Amino acid sequence: MNITSTYEAWLLEKEALVTNVRAKMGEHRFCHTLSVAKETLSLAEAFVFSENDAKRLFVAALLHDYTKAYSTEKQLSIAKEYGVTLSKDDLASPPVLHSRTAAAVVSKKFPNDTDDEICEAIRCHTVGKKEMSLFDKLLFLADYIEETRTHPICQETRKQFYEKLASGNNKEKTLNDTLRQVLQNTIDYVTKQGNKVHSDSLNMLENL
Repeated sequence: MNITSTYEAWLLEKEALVTNVRAKMGEHRFCHTLSVAKETLSLAEAFVFSENDAKRLFVAALLHDYTKAYSTEKQLSIAKEYGVTLSKDDLASPPVLHSRTAAAVVSKKFPNDTDDEICEAIRCHTVGKKEMSLFDKLLFLADYIEETRTHPICQETRKQFYEKLASGNNKEKTLNDTLRQVLQNTIDYVTKQGNKVHSDSLNMLENL
């Protein structure tokens, strides 16, 4: 797969979807979204996804932050409107809400572009969950290591992950080891901020 040409071709193919996503967020968030989508192509190739599954992961990336720009009040309103069940940990962690609401909204708004697996990956892309599929894991990782992330930890995680893959390390182990480190970094950050760590993240870390 030629990542750049495939990325450009699929953006054109999904032009209406991209335009809709663009209208929902500012420039910085939109650049991040496109970068996550491009990152999924590298990950899909590394983990030998079929073209169809790679394109589905690409769509999940395009839609993963669809409701990110909304206020907490708007998130709660959407959750009520769409019948989204929010846990106590969700309610205590407003940054998580967009993943829950985005999954519900895009399922209804883009039925021809989404399916249950795409929406579930979107739903758990912020804090994870106990049992993550490979599809879930790759969207979760792409969101953390995409190229426009400027935090040194994100950049170093990306560098080490691809170096280990290139050196022939077991792909599944490399992925899981990387995800454990990502979760630990996130847990350390949340703890230092004096906030409660989401139980889904703890369950994912334990399961890995």
